[in-house]
Order: sequence, then C-alpha cells, then structure tokens
Amino acid sequence: MTVQRKEVLPTGDYLAQIVTFEKKNGNYGEQIEIDYEVVKPAKFAGHILKSWCNPVLTIGTKRSKLVLLVEAAFNRRLNVDEEVDLNDIIGRQLVLTVLREQKDNGAEFAKVQSMAAYPKTPVFPEPDKPTSFDEDDDDTAGLEDGAGAEEGIAAAVKKKALKKDDPFVFD
Repeated sequence: MTVQRKEVLPTGDYLAQIVTFEKKNGNYGEQIEIDYEVVKPAKFAGHILKSWCNPVLTIGTKRSKLVLLVEAAFNRRLNVDEEVDLNDIIGRQLVLTVLREQKDNGAEFAKVQSMAAYPKTPVFPEPDKPTSFDEDDDDTAGLEDGAGAEEGIAAAVKKKALKKDDPFVFD
C-alpha cells in the first residue's frame, strides 16, 4: 500500500454528479449518506464528497433536506403525494457549494453547505475552447468568452443568488 495525501477541497462551487446513496445508522439515528463525484473544475475532478440527510420526504412549512436534494437533482419542485424512486437521482448533476471547515482537533474537512440544480445553459466552457454566449440569455449573464469553469460556476451561482428560502438550498 502507498500512503497518499488526502486533499480537502477549498471553499467554492463545484459541478458534481450523484454517485451513490445508502441508508446508515449514525449518531443522529437513521440517515441517508449521499456520495458525489466532482466533475468540474477539472483540477478537482474525481474528488468524492459526502453529505447526510434524514430519510424523509416532507413538504410543508419547511422542505426536508432529502426533498431539496431530489428537487435539485430533477431541477423541478416535487408535489405532495408524488412517488419518488431515489435510484433515479443516481448520475444526476448538481452545483454544490462547499465550505472548508475545521474540527476542534484542527482537522480540516469539506462540508456540502448547499446545492442547486445544474443550469440548463452550459456555464463550464473548456478553457481552451472559447465560447460565445447570447447576451439575452439570463443564465449566462456575466460570463465572458472563454471563461474558465471556476468563473462560470461563480457567475452562475451569483446570478441565481441562492437564499435560505430557495427550494434548492440545504440548511
């Protein structure tokens, strides 16, 4: 075996794909552990992130984290009494906002703070392939020709200005 360095993602926004989910018992009872694989920026592609949520799909005065995850994965709101197969979220892409935090013992970790549906308009142009965007398209406002992935993510998330009450944000 070879000792490897574990890299903690810096605070930022990442395009990620949902890879797996699994029900597990943890410190807070039964939870669903979700694994995401970073797709872009390319520098961090392949990095695995984890988040956890209660295994409940509830809509009311507050939407459960699992509802928020599924809504972001499907890029639409769920309806009361709608049947949801969680297997359908596998392979879906989301924009994750990640915070780099530190435990009491000094160890650093990356925390999935919030998520948003992946915009329909590409905001991740390849750096070596300049892209022109239609100025009338709201999803691309603020992007310039040839903008790199990091700039594209930041502009898209800033443009969407996620708020605490937004249906696609984890608390």
